[in-house]
Amino acid sequence: MKHHVRALAFCLAFCLMLFGCSAGPAAPPPTPQEPMEEGALPVRSEEEPSPFPEEEEAAPAEEEEEAKTVVGFVVPDDGSLLMRCAMHGFLRTAESLSYPARLYAFSSGDGSSEVEQALADGCGALLVWADTPALAAAAKAASEQGVPVVVPFIGVDPTAAGAVSVLAAEEMDYCSEAVRIMCETAISRGNTQGVIVVAREAGAHQEIVDAVQNALNTDYPGYTLQDMPLLATVEETTAQAKEYELAHPEICGVLALSPTSATAWYDGEIQAEKELEDEKRNPVIMALDYTEENISLVSGGRIYCLIARPYYHCAAQALIVLDSYLGGATVQPNIRVNAPIIRNKDLEKYASIVDETKEWFGM
Repeated sequence: MKHHVRALAFCLAFCLMLFGCSAGPAAPPPTPQEPMEEGALPVRSEEEPSPFPEEEEAAPAEEEEEAKTVVGFVVPDDGSLLMRCAMHGFLRTAESLSYPARLYAFSSGDGSSEVEQALADGCGALLVWADTPALAAAAKAASEQGVPVVVPFIGVDPTAAGAVSVLAAEEMDYCSEAVRIMCETAISRGNTQGVIVVAREAGAHQEIVDAVQNALNTDYPGYTLQDMPLLATVEETTAQAKEYELAHPEICGVLALSPTSATAWYDGEIQAEKELEDEKRNPVIMALDYTEENISLVSGGRIYCLIARPYYHCAAQALIVLDSYLGGATVQPNIRVNAPIIRNKDLEKYASIVDETKEWFGM
């Protein structure tokens, strides 16, 4: 009888080797487990488990693994760190929740073919970065086939995307806080009124500019916005910043919305102060997003703070919401996600997200 049991165990092990990894693509490397608290002991049962479990004991675990829903994430990939942070948030959370996960990242097209491919691959639930009408329509088509959809980051109408829930940060929420911090800091520096420069690529982030203007009108009418589109090169923008700061002592803040703009306006300020001698401008410089450059500027004390739009956290929380929905819970159709204003003391968490994302994606 003992020989029969050993033969059965060998057959089961061989089958697992052949078919155990066929449910989806390889997951990212696992996150190391946190060490147990000092003095903690592992829990063991009173009886040692048999090294050769009976077949009927192994069957429930196999059935549970087969029943786990495959989740997919359809997302545009422009190669940027921030979009990869969103992908990382999805993959890391799928690993934590033990979901088989598939990433459908696309660099061309409208994403509708990726949604179709996800359905063909057997994905039973989807996250869709529905930032275009075409992708929202594809998401809705998937939901009409019975596949639940959650939209992270993009503030689309849930009905338009067929989504059970949409998770996004509200511009008015984080812009009101950004304006409060900038203006109160300017006041503490002796600037009770003045000009706040918006440094951006021409026309970019208009929704943020509008939200900032509304917050100023409501709470700090003594401050006005000055739109300053970036020039062709960083050097030209730095020279522009220097000349503006020399000519406008009323400057009290810079809202740097485009990549490199925070660096250019900080360098322009330093160059201007060398010529001003005893005069100081000292505007409050605030950047957008936790890029490597902006994190470095904040950690080095060269700019005051940055707005951390929730690329990673929206994707992570979206999968948690999807997990709740799949478990039968009622979820809210619209969920606001915080976009905090972070300073030097808050950087460690975001620096870790950036470092881990770069490692996972080989950036």
